[in-house]
Amino acid sequence: MQPFTFRLERVRNLREHNEETARHEWANAKARWQEEQRIADALRQKRTEAADFGYQQKEPALRCAMYQYLNSLEQHLDAQLARVAEAAAAEDRCRRLWVKAKQDREALDNLREKAYQNFVRDQLRQEQYVLDDMAKKVQSI
Repeated sequence: MQPFTFRLERVRNLREHNEETARHEWANAKARWQEEQRIADALRQKRTEAADFGYQQKEPALRCAMYQYLNSLEQHLDAQLARVAEAAAAEDRCRRLWVKAKQDREALDNLREKAYQNFVRDQLRQEQYVLDDMAKKVQSI
């Protein structure tokens, strides 16, 4: 009995490798997005703390400095939010590429499974043919 060989095994292995690569890229993009989000949250917290502290001050010079500092924080926060949006878009793009690579690999897995089922069916059919042939020869003796 011959062993099962899938003719597209090399293509399946390549697609499996592509899926793993895409999954790692997605994981890296997701980590980058989460880090950018964490930085934005830290800036928001810093802005809230600075505003709370500044509003308690009675001296006009301190209030003026506080408003300048808050304005600077707002600019940094706006820039950070743009980086968060960019990272989110990259994460979404990588996720879609990973899903596509996964679907491509799963399609070949399904083809492999069908080919294996056909192989087993053909092997059983050949075995049954041999057994039937043997039975006919025994009966004829």
